[in-house]
Amino acid sequence: TVDETNAITLTDVDTANGSITIKAGGTITASDVESLEDNDANDIILTATAGDVIVGKVNAGNVGDAIIEATDGRIVDDGNGLTQLAADKGTLTAKIGIDVDTSLNNLDASVTGTGSITVDETNAITLTDVDTANGKITITAGGTITATDVASLTDNDDNDITLTATSGDINVGKINAGTVAGDVKLEAVNGSILDDGDNDTRIVGDELTLVAANGIHGSEVDTTGNSLIAHVTAAGKIEIEETNAITLTDVDTANGKITITAGGT
Repeated sequence: TVDETNAITLTDVDTANGSITIKAGGTITASDVESLEDNDANDIILTATAGDVIVGKVNAGNVGDAIIEATDGRIVDDGNGLTQLAADKGTLTAKIGIDVDTSLNNLDASVTGTGSITVDETNAITLTDVDTANGKITITAGGTITATDVASLTDNDDNDITLTATSGDINVGKINAGTVAGDVKLEAVNGSILDDGDNDTRIVGDELTLVAANGIHGSEVDTTGNSLIAHVTAAGKIEIEETNAITLTDVDTANGKITITAGGT
């Protein structure tokens, strides 16, 4: 446990079997921070009460968690493609924005002021609770994305939500960009976009763009949108259940049926 008055660079900080807690009054540059014993009790906690947290190699293993907070600043990647934030669950809180490379099982991320969230995940990930007070959300993953709760809380045309799975599916829970201006864009490059089966969760946005290789369905994908663009690029169907009226701007399948039910025109 370290309580630093000012900014600090964590050049090489590790425990053989224990947690790591570091608090600083300025920017934390986390060049190499690692809990070497993969244990649920061996979390890594970094808090900058002023300035940013710059993330290089921060590794809590597959079971340990990483909790990072920039109270008045940003959480940003160091720009090195070989370093990333690795943990079971990443809990990231920043005032101005979050932009990081990750290898996580679960993500809880919040931007409390004006700023965006950008995450580049190596594998599959569950988005447990991801939100911005006033900013866009962009998440790319190398495996299935399970979007349990993703929300852009200020309904603005700049505050879109974009989720891309380069492999695997996108499992849709609650995804909300607002009902007037914010858009939602989902792409499962080699998989499907699938509903979670809960009628109380849905995709909410102005313009909804859904692209998948193998289908857009589940029971049906529940939506509340003003307009819909949907493409299935290989064999697969589209099934949408819309709450209100909707404009089908461009909806097609390469080889599959299309079923859309709407509560309005």
